[in-house]
Amino acid sequence: MTQYRPALDDWNNPGYARPTEHPTPGRRAGVYGASPPGELMDDAFWAALEDPLPVRELAPLLRVHEATVLRRLQDGTIPGHFIGRSWIVFKCEIRAWLLTRRNTPTGEAVETDPLAGWPDELRMGELVQFFGKTKQTIRRWLEHGDIPGYRINGRWITYASELRESLAASSNQRPS
Repeated sequence: MTQYRPALDDWNNPGYARPTEHPTPGRRAGVYGASPPGELMDDAFWAALEDPLPVRELAPLLRVHEATVLRRLQDGTIPGHFIGRSWIVFKCEIRAWLLTRRNTPTGEAVETDPLAGWPDELRMGELVQFFGKTKQTIRRWLEHGDIPGYRINGRWITYASELRESLAASSNQRPS
């Protein structure tokens, strides 16, 4: 049997792993490279991640391909919210979900309300920050009724209690 010898170009390809290395495809140095797998539940690790988590960052975190993340969101394995035509995945929900997947309980409790710490009234800028989407996307969601809101004097206001209900309705997780 002939052993495969990579061409010179393969060694320079960032997607090619040398036999002595074991990088995860798509990993970025810093956020994912800084924490070994045992420290996945470390607060500093989670603080370094964006909220909500983009699928492109969720894939290397879970060590799967982006297409797998999308399939798992669609079948409800990974918790997320389908709003408009976008999947929204909040850090607190992923962290709590990962804790439920652990083979030995840690006793650690994670706040699963993504609106915890946000004001009761959210304006456009806060909605942009909360959802991690553009102002145009948020405006379209408000105008189409994908998220609840009130247009008062040309400005949109959303109440956290109504947004919480809307997030529960858009969640892919079904109560057991």
